[in-house]
Amino acid sequence: MKPLSRLIIVCTIVGLVLGSIHASFAGSATWNANPRSGDWNTAANWTPDTVPNGLNDTASFGLSNITSVSPSDKIAISGIEFVAGASPFTITVVTQRKLQIVGTGITNDSGVAQNFIVGTDVAGTKNASLLFSGSATAGSMSSFTNLGLHGYISFLDQSSAGSGTFTNLQLRSGTEGGIIEFYGNATADHATRGSGD
Repeated sequence: MKPLSRLIIVCTIVGLVLGSIHASFAGSATWNANPRSGDWNTAANWTPDTVPNGLNDTASFGLSNITSVSPSDKIAISGIEFVAGASPFTITVVTQRKLQIVGTGITNDSGVAQNFIVGTDVAGTKNASLLFSGSATAGSMSSFTNLGLHGYISFLDQSSAGSGTFTNLQLRSGTEGGIIEFYGNATADHATRGSGD
């Protein structure tokens, strides 16, 4: 075999390997109907076998037998989409984690309310945060609950709370609920306050 032919074969193999490595770590994906766990950061829970964690990525959710989902590491994505007929999900951002939505935001075509929980009731732990930036919107038929002192929901840039429902839940007497903040040109739009504020 000629040296040039070997070089072309080696380059092709390296390109395929690098492409598959990239695909296994980031890209738009759909939550599986039968995932292995509720961990957002497990590639095997998604189709294709990748974790949506990139500024151009969309995480899509449909029917599934595991509907409690939580990132085990920081996530930054363009949007979250609940397709028509999707199960009712609860996406929980626990302490020391951040879910950032930088693009389209949340789209809910499922016909049922989708729930987001930010924080925990464990005393002395660090904050959890859900961050909307760019022109991301919280969408409609979406419910957001800040737990205890550790839940933070922030809107930056031109982002919007959309028509979501937001609740700061006081878990212990004498403590405050979480915090919802608006910066820059972000707006509350048509959002409503839930009970527990």
